[in-house]
Amino acid sequence: MNRLAMFIGALSLVGIGIAIGTFSPGRRDGRLPEIRAGSALPTISQAFVDVAEKAKPSVVNVSVWSDGSGNAWREYFGYEAPNQPDATGSGAIIEADGLILTNNHVVSRARKIVVRLADGREFPATLVGTDPITEVALLRIRATGLVPFPIGDSDAVRVGQWVIAIGSPFGQESTVTAGIISAVGRRPRITYFEDYLQTDAAINPGNSGGPLLDLDGNLIGINTAILSRTGGYQGIGFAIPSRLAREIAGRFLTAGGAWHGFLGVEVVENSPDLAKQFDLGTEKGIVITGVQRGFAADRAGIAPGDVAQSLDGEDLAGPKDLRRRIDRIKPGETATLGIVRKGEARTVRVTIGDYARYLEETR
Repeated sequence: MNRLAMFIGALSLVGIGIAIGTFSPGRRDGRLPEIRAGSALPTISQAFVDVAEKAKPSVVNVSVWSDGSGNAWREYFGYEAPNQPDATGSGAIIEADGLILTNNHVVSRARKIVVRLADGREFPATLVGTDPITEVALLRIRATGLVPFPIGDSDAVRVGQWVIAIGSPFGQESTVTAGIISAVGRRPRITYFEDYLQTDAAINPGNSGGPLLDLDGNLIGINTAILSRTGGYQGIGFAIPSRLAREIAGRFLTAGGAWHGFLGVEVVENSPDLAKQFDLGTEKGIVITGVQRGFAADRAGIAPGDVAQSLDGEDLAGPKDLRRRIDRIKPGETATLGIVRKGEARTVRVTIGDYARYLEETR
């Protein structure tokens, strides 16, 4: 071997020595360094860990067998695969006696529903109620040892706050993702009655019906939909506010179904420019721009150009407030609407209509 070859060989060995020294710094006996305990997690990271661990027993997987029309095995092979559900989703336990919130589109066509808990136990579920108008559905299972979520105040949610979503995207149970509240009061045209929380926490097919949580572990929403051009996560997800989900669940339990009060008007927020342009006589309130003929507002004599300012003696905060408060009034009950017509204040008694009936009659 010539002197150049010997030099190159020596250089290569030095390189190896450097690599070994880097892999086990300060050790000349060839042994790997001992594993040391990690430092304490930062506060925000620890909050995520705590919520995920606390929430896991309260999240369920929902498997649904429908009429078979959506079963992939039937589509490709001509028969249903045994024990293969047509669809899967998620759910949130809200009562220790077995009440579970999920989405209408997860269970609406179900002939059989099975709920699997985080501990692996499975139970047949009965459908207490389902509401396509809000996308809320309520299930019940007969099981012991259930851990319900505390219900948070979704009206207090603020844009920018951290949230956690948990569910079974693509069948991967107990998947945890984190993000922030991107917006509130969103209306992505999924259903008629919309007041969605928007989040950038990753939500994918299978997350439907699962919980959206604040960092105290409170249920503030039910994950429902994504806005996507691909069918997968693109950073825009929507959740039903917990306040609305709880209200609809209460209607299932007390009335046997979800009813929705309906006024039958189209409205916009009033403004100085609008008031001046149409000579409304007031710059405050909600301008009624259209009235559905033959329904509640029309029967009460309300007309386009009227400005609604109060409902049952309480001021209206805007179009969303009017829609929410009318929805809470049972069809057939009466309400008093305070309006201004061409500068003159007056009150109108309205017999509240039924939105489901309106849908049937206008299809």
